[in-house]
Amino acid sequence: MLFLRTKKAFTVVELLLVVVVIVILSSIILVSWQSSREKAENSQTAAAVRVFKDALEMYALDHGRYPDVADASKKACLGLEYSIDRCWRSGSEYVLRDNAFNNSLQSVYKDKLLMPSTKAKAREGAIFEGVRDTAPNTVDGKVVPVIAYSIKGNGACPVGPVLSRPDQSALLTFSSQPPVGGVTRPATATEPALCYISLPAID
Repeated sequence: MLFLRTKKAFTVVELLLVVVVIVILSSIILVSWQSSREKAENSQTAAAVRVFKDALEMYALDHGRYPDVADASKKACLGLEYSIDRCWRSGSEYVLRDNAFNNSLQSVYKDKLLMPSTKAKAREGAIFEGVRDTAPNTVDGKVVPVIAYSIKGNGACPVGPVLSRPDQSALLTFSSQPPVGGVTRPATATEPALCYISLPAID
């Protein structure tokens, strides 16, 4: 008697189960990769901000002032390697790359100035905000220059001491009290966390 061997095929349920497992594994890998990428960007930005903070303080110590900023806003991008001539949008205006400002810092810092790498919708890298005659930044009531940078994820700002903003609507008024959560302004659905640190005032 001749027996025909039947081929066993996958059922629809088994195929769906395989697809679901693949989708779940892909999601886990994607989230892990994105988290690793954010940590790497944050680390590079933190290293660059530390370098610029040191360079700014060294320049101020040597010259009794901070480097001149070309723009009337007294704001400048920290670093030169931006894809375009600006790095941050501040309200309706952009913070511009300032070659002379950055070259002044490089003149007092023996190593190469690092490039902040955090990129967000309206911000790339980090900025310096000098003392302005009108609407200056204040910390505990004292007018000071500041550095601002962004970080991705839900961690605390890695370079400090980080300033807090007691009233989030008062954009230029800061406190030296450590902020809740370790960030000046927490992340939103569309923007990363914002970090501000002060520099010594030059009297």
